[in-house]
Parts: sequence; C-alpha cells; structure tokens
Amino acid sequence: MSRPRDSILWGVLLLIIGAAFLLWNLGVLASYEAAIGWIAVGLFGILGVSMLVSQVLSPQAWWRVIPAMTLLGIAGVVLLSMQNAPPVWIASALFAAIALAFVIIYFGERQERWWAFIPFAAMAVMVAVMVLSNAGWPPLAVGVVLFAGMGLAFLLIYALAKDHRALSWALAPAAALLLMALVALAAYLASLDSTLASGVRFWPALLVILGVVLIGYGVTRSRKPSPPP
Repeated sequence: MSRPRDSILWGVLLLIIGAAFLLWNLGVLASYEAAIGWIAVGLFGILGVSMLVSQVLSPQAWWRVIPAMTLLGIAGVVLLSMQNAPPVWIASALFAAIALAFVIIYFGERQERWWAFIPFAAMAVMVAVMVLSNAGWPPLAVGVVLFAGMGLAFLLIYALAKDHRALSWALAPAAALLLMALVALAAYLASLDSTLASGVRFWPALLVILGVVLIGYGVTRSRKPSPPP
C-alpha cells in the first residue's frame, strides 16, 4: 500500500466484506442467499478485472496482479460453491488463480522477477496434489508428483533464464527435489509388486553413471586451454 488511494480501496473492500459476513452470521441475509451469491460473484469479478486494467495502464505496479487474480479466484470460489461443486475443486480454483498471477508477473520481466516462478510452482503443485489425493492416488504416488513438480520448477527457472550463469543456483534444489522424486518413485514401484522390488533397488546405479559422466565432462572441460584475454 504505497499510496493513500490503495489504502482507502482496501479499507472499503474489507469494510464491505466484513459487514457482509457479519450480517450473514447474524442471519439477516439468510433469505437472500442466491441473490447475494450472484452479487458477490459480480462484485469480486468486477474488482478483479478493474485491478488488472489498472495494472495494464500502469505496468510498474505489477504487484496489483496478485490481488486482482485473488479477487477473481474468490469469485470462482463463490460461483463453484453455489453450484455445489466438490470442495477440492473449490479450493483448486483459488490456488489456480493465484498461481496464474505469478505466471503473469514472471513473464512480465523474466530476468528480474525469476522469483515469481517459485510461488507459481508451489501453488500449481498444491493443486495437483489436492486433486490427485481426492482421486484416491496412493500417498507415495502423490509424493512423486510433489517432489518432481517442484524439482522441474527450479529446473525451468534455470532453463528459461536469459543469463544461465546468474541463476545456476537453481540447479541445486532442482537436483535435490528430483532425487527425492526418484526415491519416492522407487518406493512406489516396489509397493506395487514384489518382483519389482528386487529390480528397483538398483536404481541408484543411475546416479553413479550420471556422476561418472559429469566428472568426465568436468575433467575434459578443465583440460581445454583458456581463451586469450
């Protein structure tokens, strides 16, 4: 809230939401449930779109994308609740909207706002975990998705960077998370069939082979003469 106008806007918004919830809890608005639901969808939708438009007109105020998409997500939550959608889809609507906000921020300036990809990945993976858990996936399989999703996110931060050397640090958490994904995947496959368990235990040999390849690459590169200044 860097400006008084932003403070007033959020103050009015919180005042309206607080008053609406208070009247609802007191039973004053119970007989107008359907109408209030549609009013809430329209109100949150209009506010969200208005903030997106203001961000387009003032690109330096990129932070407005986050509350804008959050308001649109709340509109989606209210709409899905009115349609008696499953709770997992209602929660996923809000997380997906916030994740999309960080995608917009990231692609607005990839070099300076690389950090936005991390909350996006966290939200996106959370949605996937909720949906898969609700669908009855085993915990080990959900763990594979969790670790692999976050690992791929850090790998994409490095791959999409304009200056790979500046963001080479992202390879460390990517490698750690993808390694945990392999561990979870091996445990999951072993739990499916006892015959698989005997073969799966040799999966660390892949890491040994990869380590040998990286050592060979490093040794080969180090022996090349450096270019003249």
